[in-house]
Amino acid sequence: MLNTISEILKKQLLSHSATKNIATIEYLLYSYIENLTTLFVFLNNKSAPDFVALYAQKDLGQKILSVNQTLHEVLKENIVSPTLVSTIDDQVLIIYKYLPSTTFYQRKIKDRKKLISKGLQLLLEITEIYLSKNNNYWTNEEVGLEIKKDLDIFNAHVKNDSLLDKLNKDLEHMLEYLSLKCLKFVRIPQHGDYILGNMRFVKDKVYLFDFELVGDTNIPFYDFVTFLVSLPTEDSEIIINIKKRLRDDLYSDFTRKYADLIKLDQNVLVMLSPFLLVKFYNNFLKPGYSTKTRALVYKIIENYYSSAESDKASV
Repeated sequence: MLNTISEILKKQLLSHSATKNIATIEYLLYSYIENLTTLFVFLNNKSAPDFVALYAQKDLGQKILSVNQTLHEVLKENIVSPTLVSTIDDQVLIIYKYLPSTTFYQRKIKDRKKLISKGLQLLLEITEIYLSKNNNYWTNEEVGLEIKKDLDIFNAHVKNDSLLDKLNKDLEHMLEYLSLKCLKFVRIPQHGDYILGNMRFVKDKVYLFDFELVGDTNIPFYDFVTFLVSLPTEDSEIIINIKKRLRDDLYSDFTRKYADLIKLDQNVLVMLSPFLLVKFYNNFLKPGYSTKTRALVYKIIENYYSSAESDKASV
């Protein structure tokens, strides 16, 4: 499979006007998940990649391109546009110029809070873009059914009836609150993997990548919860405490702004967070996704409820 992709990639690069003088082409497999292969491409024995290539099943490739174009139109400094796109049979090859940049963990610790703020601001801007194009809402019944489906998948895998009971009670409480306050969730396509690992930084600019999961869920706030999970643990934490992070000034300020954007109150978003963690866990049941991250998310869900018990005991 990889040899086939390599031959297709070589042919496309050689036909591209910007890459005529190629002596050698080498590849490094970056990741492989269902229907999508990602490679780093090195030309002429360079030590750094020249391109990043995505080889995707046609529907997925077209979705990635559509999302990329929609966001790039407004966020040119945050979304990289493809250098070359080719359709080969039922596959799409997307080639991006490699962006020399740093990861979050390569940056100095004193700079990291600013970078986190940049990531949060970008998420607000992306949310505004989607809101300008869409005003469809979930009914509360639809939200309940969607979350119930996630809970069934989750419990079939973890088999923790006590935890499921707590989640179901919280779901019932949230739906009652939505009904009482006459509130609804707007449908907003989520990036699906809005984590530090999918961001690169050039000075103070943040660039977002990996759009293959965009729209797999349209329940708001999902991207923010996954972003919180991807942040480093604090010195006092063994496992990330989502409730504690939601109370932090930086994140509570974001939650307030996000709630204002989608016309909800912050209470609902806090109530929603454990179900979004469950959805995040379920995403890692797919072939090619990290079992280590899945185990971490499960511990965070457990910790969410153990910290809730501690909160009650301290009252």
